[in-house]
Amino acid sequence: MNNRELETLARAAARGDRVSLSQLYDALSPSLYGFLADFTRDPHEAEDLLHQVWLLQAEFRSLASIQKDDLSLQRRRVF
Repeated sequence: MNNRELETLARAAARGDRVSLSQLYDALSPSLYGFLADFTRDPHEAEDLLHQVWLLQAEFRSLASIQKDDLSLQRRRVF
C-alpha cells in the first residue's frame, strides 16, 4: 500500500470510518510490530506496545471528536 492510500485511509478513519480503520490496522500493524520487536527484543512486549499504540490512537480520535463537538457547541452559543 502506498503513502497516498494510507493517507486516504487515515483521513477516513479519523472521520470515524471503521472499515478504513480496520484496513489501516491491517496495513500498518505488521511493520509496526516488526519495528517494536526489533526495538524491544521481546515479542510479548512488542505485542503489548502495538496494542497500546492502537488504544492511544482511539483515545486521541475520541478526544478530537469531543473537542470538535465542543467547538461546534461554542459556535452555536455565539451565533
